[in-house]
Amino acid sequence: MWRTKTLCKKLKQELLNHKLMIDEPKNIHQYIHLLRLNQGLSIQELAKKSGVSASFISRIETQDRNPSSKTLEKLAPHLKINYLKLLEVANLLAKENSEVVHLEEVLNHANLYWQGKIINEEMRRLLLHSMAHQED
Repeated sequence: MWRTKTLCKKLKQELLNHKLMIDEPKNIHQYIHLLRLNQGLSIQELAKKSGVSASFISRIETQDRNPSSKTLEKLAPHLKINYLKLLEVANLLAKENSEVVHLEEVLNHANLYWQGKIINEEMRRLLLHSMAHQED
């Protein structure tokens, strides 16, 4: 009996997740709301994880406030979405820059090759370390 309830609950959540993302969000406010629901987070949970106040998140979702790029940067990892995608949806990223890719993301890609050979974990670490010290 409990197993059936658990399966039904999981199925219901999967259907809800699928339904929520079928329609393309109309704006950043709706997008953040849908992403939060898809992660199963309450406004309070997202606030605690991101450091953005619950009242501000609520005002973003109800379209009373527009999020800044800094706010989107804080929310992105907890909504499991690329920061650049949030900027794009919020119209804070120029279209010509929408193809910009962060080197960290490229280096963390599973199938990254250099001169026909796959780059292993040690090489990725060295590249990231080298780039970090280049900023000094």
